[in-house]
Amino acid sequence: MEWAQERKSVVLSDLEEIKIKIAESFSKETEFQKQIKAYGHGLIGRVNWNRDEKISDFFEGKKTRPGHIVANADYKREFWLDKIDKAISTSKICIIKSSSGQGKSAFLYRYAYEKWSEDNTYIMRLAETTEQIELIRNYLQFRASLRVPILLLIDDIGWGTRLWSSIIQECAALGIRVLVTIRNEDWYRFSQEEMTGYEVIEPELKLDEAKNIFYSFKNENKVDENVTSTEWAYEKIGKPELLIEYIYLITHGEMLEERLRNQIKEITRQGEDPSKIEILRRSSLANALGATVLKNKLLDDIESTEDKQLLLQSLKDEYIELDGEEIKGLHWVRSDHLNKILHEDYPDMAETALKVFDDIKPKYIPNFVSNALCEKSLTETIFLKGLNDKDLQIKEILAILNGIFEAGEKKFFKENENIFDDAYALIGSPGPEFLHLEFIEYGNGPSLE
Repeated sequence: MEWAQERKSVVLSDLEEIKIKIAESFSKETEFQKQIKAYGHGLIGRVNWNRDEKISDFFEGKKTRPGHIVANADYKREFWLDKIDKAISTSKICIIKSSSGQGKSAFLYRYAYEKWSEDNTYIMRLAETTEQIELIRNYLQFRASLRVPILLLIDDIGWGTRLWSSIIQECAALGIRVLVTIRNEDWYRFSQEEMTGYEVIEPELKLDEAKNIFYSFKNENKVDENVTSTEWAYEKIGKPELLIEYIYLITHGEMLEERLRNQIKEITRQGEDPSKIEILRRSSLANALGATVLKNKLLDDIESTEDKQLLLQSLKDEYIELDGEEIKGLHWVRSDHLNKILHEDYPDMAETALKVFDDIKPKYIPNFVSNALCEKSLTETIFLKGLNDKDLQIKEILAILNGIFEAGEKKFFKENENIFDDAYALIGSPGPEFLHLEFIEYGNGPSLE
């Protein structure tokens, strides 16, 4: 009736769109039809573009949310957005890859918000089993059959979305555009050699762009009065030049690490329960080493004089995120700062890593062990001896050996990075792969003995 009043020309896709919207709503309770089970199970869905009322979270160095973009909390980095647009137009699949803290999520949501229809933009939240992959495939095939342009977002690839490469290959076949964000380390962990037809963009913060951000924020009265100039702030954040650190510094007048250090001291000065610090110490180390902590197991391992529920509530949204049974960090950079602050001089990171080892899910063990052995502030001998002394099942032992091998690969690459760079410059991406196959020192990493 509304269409008739508007004298609208109705086409098949309009009718199909109504059908799918009704089906999506039904699927959350009844799994209305097989093609949309992925939606009902929360594996894939539309982006929530409601304005975020906690805009301050963006400037506090916490994870970027779509609502931050709606509220224009970010700075539009036009140079990189144009590169993303060109990559999506030509290759259809664009992967934004960089270290944590370079604004990858802000790029992803800003591009989708400005360039794509809300009804045709989807985000994949989970892809860790073959069953989930099949459900997502069915859903995408059904959506693609409507012949409407679709953009699929996959933000911050990790263990929960580790089978993402299977999805983007399906998208390529269906003509669906895909925008992905991933940390450098997870790129090597979760990408697959058979992936083709994509373009990688690696954003970084240069001084010229830092100046533009500074003056944009200054015009909106967001620059702290103690920040004297762009050059001073850019130099102070040091290397690597992370966007998250730069924005925090110019809006707060101090480094994120300085703020976190003072907050930790305040907890002690106020005479709060020491278990609060211990929860932070273990969860931040786990997050910095690429794992999340099982909430109940962690709390069972820590003695407390206060109600543990209240303890967690006091840490939530400031230091940690509670996600069902897991405790996660608000951002990799924040977790890394907290981890270093809470292990200065004492205790050794290896001791904390051994304590929290039993509180992480088995799937995180290889990643956790690998990152631990590559952490310079962690005493490798203490960590390996402690693992060797644990009463472990065979699956856990194999997972640890996996992590040890991966650490050996990482160290080998780091020591020979200039050679790999030369190979890439000569013949492109196949160059490092040939070197990897020819020279990698299999079995030459640290051992449990």
